[in-house]
Amino acid sequence: MLKQKNETVLSILKELRDILKSQKPQEPKDQVLDDRFTRLKDGWIRDVRTGLEWGPSSDKAMKFDEAKKYCADQDGRLPTVDELFSLVDRTKYSPATTIPGMKSEWYLASDPVAWNSGYAWGVCFGFGYVGTGGKDGDCYVRPVRSSQ
Repeated sequence: MLKQKNETVLSILKELRDILKSQKPQEPKDQVLDDRFTRLKDGWIRDVRTGLEWGPSSDKAMKFDEAKKYCADQDGRLPTVDELFSLVDRTKYSPATTIPGMKSEWYLASDPVAWNSGYAWGVCFGFGYVGTGGKDGDCYVRPVRSSQ
């Protein structure tokens, strides 16, 4: 009797294993974070207002040339000051945005300033304002790409 029960349990387990093997793994789905941002399957975040997709914020501050390389390595580009400033939420501070992963720090934009090619525009996400700084200064970076 015990042997028969064991054989039945083994038979059920084998059937279950075969069923599980035959099922395709589920594709990860985009995750809606709020009414503005959606985390995509590849970890990037889509801004539904602008259609732009934002990559991971850098872990460290870096100079302009290193920032461009970081963005390219993430399959993105350095954002313009207008694109970066579009993330600012004037009702928030420290950070002045609701996109996940932003630090309350300066973020570098791709735009050079008109009066000095050695300077670039940036956005401070501590309080949400735009300013300029030397390309040899260190800022955080958030790559961007057009919606795919």
